[in-house]
Amino acid sequence: MILNKLTHQYPQANICNTIPASTEQLIDQLSEHGHILIRMDMPLNEDKIIELIGGRENLMSYNEYGTQEREKISGSQFINVTNWRKDLELPPHTELTHHTDFPQYVCFICKQPAQYAGETTIYDCEKAFANLTPSFQQEAMEKNVIFVKKYVKKQNHKKYDFSWEKVLGKNSTAEEAVSHWTKLGYTCSMYQESENGSTIDIVEIQIKRPIAYHYKGKVCLHSSIIGVAPYWYKETWGDKEPQIIVKWEDGNLLSDEQFRNMEKVFRSARIFYNNYQKNDVLILDNLRIAHGRLPFKGERVVGILMGGKASFEFQENKWIVK
Repeated sequence: MILNKLTHQYPQANICNTIPASTEQLIDQLSEHGHILIRMDMPLNEDKIIELIGGRENLMSYNEYGTQEREKISGSQFINVTNWRKDLELPPHTELTHHTDFPQYVCFICKQPAQYAGETTIYDCEKAFANLTPSFQQEAMEKNVIFVKKYVKKQNHKKYDFSWEKVLGKNSTAEEAVSHWTKLGYTCSMYQESENGSTIDIVEIQIKRPIAYHYKGKVCLHSSIIGVAPYWYKETWGDKEPQIIVKWEDGNLLSDEQFRNMEKVFRSARIFYNNYQKNDVLILDNLRIAHGRLPFKGERVVGILMGGKASFEFQENKWIVK
């Protein structure tokens, strides 16, 4: 079966008006382009989509990896995408790649496009790396970063907002939280801080991640570092303590200039397809193509499913994807 491609308006994007007949055909499309936008102007069979990305048994859950689960879209097998405020842009990132395991495929479905804007923006991670300066490329290949995330028992503290109860359930303890993330492969610690005359438990998890990684013969830039930039956190959380930070392996923090340089090269590697149309299905190779979201007006209903499982591994002095 040959896919019919709609390339006359947006030659960068791989837009097709037929659905891949098999997972093998989908893999061929993703190997060539890193993404496929299926635009058929009619609802697609969700079971077929799930089959294409590896089947129901290979779907990944946010909650399984220590992240709060999102609600299902009514009448759909897809779950709602991020609940960030609609006036905020979501920066480039690859789904869950700051965790021990992450999805191979990320699939979006547009049930209702926004009245204005709201595109799920997509970016080529290989091109982003190629657009770095030679000196930054060398640094990205030679150095690692550490992602640090902090949890408290309950939400709505003055400084902290991520709750381990949202992940592990009500009345779960700090010791249970440490055990949970340790089993997932994180380095964990627990300590206490004072807040408003009370003592609160903090559970801190850490994991080493690459800045650049090798994937299918390509070198890709790790986009999820950008979303942890302090200026993005301030935009989202105001004066609350950043609950995810990224630092160099030696403990020093990345500079704003380094974050902005990475963001700049991702923006230069954006792939355009002129926003969503109703019933669009966008499937990404999560390691090759980063995604974000534009601000929007009106109501927007977009769902996400994640399939397959991958992880980073350090072999022969370089990071690869397994």
